[in-house]
Amino acid sequence: MIDIALAYLGRSPVALQAMLYTCAGLLLICIGLGVAVEIQSTRLAAANATIGKLQAEKKSLGDQIITQNRAVEQWKTEADKQAQRVLAAQAAAEKVRTVTVERVREVTVAAIPQSCPESDGWLINWGLQFNARWEAQ
Repeated sequence: MIDIALAYLGRSPVALQAMLYTCAGLLLICIGLGVAVEIQSTRLAAANATIGKLQAEKKSLGDQIITQNRAVEQWKTEADKQAQRVLAAQAAAEKVRTVTVERVREVTVAAIPQSCPESDGWLINWGLQFNARWEAQ
């Protein structure tokens, strides 16, 4: 290429000087481009490292979300079980309340003998019957 340029321009000192400056300029451009490529390579390596870290964090967060979703499902299941237990306890309490009200009503409307010996016998019999019915239920 230099031979072609020399043949075209001739062998004058001005032509040689112009060609020398052109070669020096091209050399500087090449050095600048090499530096730019090196800088961009460094930036690309840093960006790739950042992408790798972000992908690892994303996976970690995804795993945490899966774990938390499982925990939420377990809590929902436990909450449903507790709701069923509450309903069962409410039904049992209502049954006990109904039975208690009925028993209290029986005691309050029962004809109690007025004499002491008769009332003692009545109280013993009533207590035994009441206790037997209480244990039966």
